[in-house]
Amino acid sequence: MRLALLIILIVLLLAASLALYFRVSFNNMVKKEIGDFMPDNAGNGVFDPSMTEGLPLAVKRWIDRSGAPGRQMHSVIYIEQDFELKMDPGQNKWYRASARQYVSIREPGFLWTIDLKMMPLVRIRGRDKFVNGNGEMLIKLLSAIPVADEKGNEKINQGSLQRYLAEIVWYPWAAVSPYISWEALDESSARATMEYKGTKGSGTFYFDQDGFVSKFSAMRYMGSDEKAEKREWIIEMEELGEKNGIVIPVRSRASWILDQGKWTWARIKIRSIEPYDPAIHP
Repeated sequence: MRLALLIILIVLLLAASLALYFRVSFNNMVKKEIGDFMPDNAGNGVFDPSMTEGLPLAVKRWIDRSGAPGRQMHSVIYIEQDFELKMDPGQNKWYRASARQYVSIREPGFLWTIDLKMMPLVRIRGRDKFVNGNGEMLIKLLSAIPVADEKGNEKINQGSLQRYLAEIVWYPWAAVSPYISWEALDESSARATMEYKGTKGSGTFYFDQDGFVSKFSAMRYMGSDEKAEKREWIIEMEELGEKNGIVIPVRSRASWILDQGKWTWARIKIRSIEPYDPAIHP
């Protein structure tokens, strides 16, 4: 009996040690990627209101209403998020997760990590990134077993770029970046096209009666394999809030429009968003 208990204890200790090893290895990989990717925050200027001249009126009004003009245009941003996720359209339960995101604006890109607890002893770690015009997605069970590892193709590159484009609602000064061009569609919508280092994509921003972004829509590849097709991908803004003096969507939901209808697969809450400081942020 004692021998059996000892064996169980040894197995549990080994499992815990392996879990810690893989978790630390995953964290070290992300830390290195952040160091390789993130530029410094030098060269931040003030967002001069004249920078919005020439934009569609709906876009200009949104930026003005956000309060961004007259404030610092930070070139590197750190974001903490709460997520609720569904893995497939038939799932009823929402999985809760936390995420961190590092964003570069002058040289557009992001690195996003998520920690998802599915069961008491089952955790999934994920990392998405968009760097130098290239997208990547890595998901590991228990920080060790690859569930998805996608990179190096046009579909994921474009999808990652479109995600970056949708998220400029969190840092409105990015809307005047030279890699984004705008086309007015009507009084309450405008199409943005982004092109960077050979990757190009577009999406439409819709604005409510108060001038704020209410929805983003894009035809985006659902996956990146050979069979992946473009589907409408939408982000709907549910709640506004002020962060660092700028009004942004602090709650939103992401959905795919499928043949059988709308599938809302993510609900996102912004806990914090601030200029990135490597001495403070993990």
